[in-house]
Amino acid sequence: MRRRHTSPRLARRRRSVVTGELMLAAMVDILINLLLFLLNLYGNSPAFLRPSEDLQYARSASQEPVEYAPNLRISRRAVEVDSEQVAVFGEGGAPPSQAELDVVRDRLAARLPGGREPGRPARLVVQADKTMPWTQISPVLVAANEAGFDDLRFVVSSGH
Repeated sequence: MRRRHTSPRLARRRRSVVTGELMLAAMVDILINLLLFLLNLYGNSPAFLRPSEDLQYARSASQEPVEYAPNLRISRRAVEVDSEQVAVFGEGGAPPSQAELDVVRDRLAARLPGGREPGRPARLVVQADKTMPWTQISPVLVAANEAGFDDLRFVVSSGH
């Protein structure tokens, strides 16, 4: 049998031939790995709440993240349900009128989860200014409870 001799330059050239199919398959693998990494990183992350400029949050040492739920924001100026202003505090910090509290209750009732399991409480995330008196916050929380929310979670700033 006759042995064929090739130069090292030709042998390298033959080995380095790569088809477009191989490159596409490698790119798809890389993209799938990247997608899985990002889903793992952000897929089950807690809710992101945009801090309000006019709220000062109380401090907490808890490291438990906030889960997604309808959002009730009580500032010195107004009451917001999911970033929509629904009531205004009166002059001198007077609580909202009963008509405005009824609007708060109705807007919150519209955001009550419809398909929740029996016995599982309806959760509401409450953002309130730490310097506000309880007499101003309390009527709004009563309206939230009347709307059907029985698990109120207060947003606080982390201790560090």
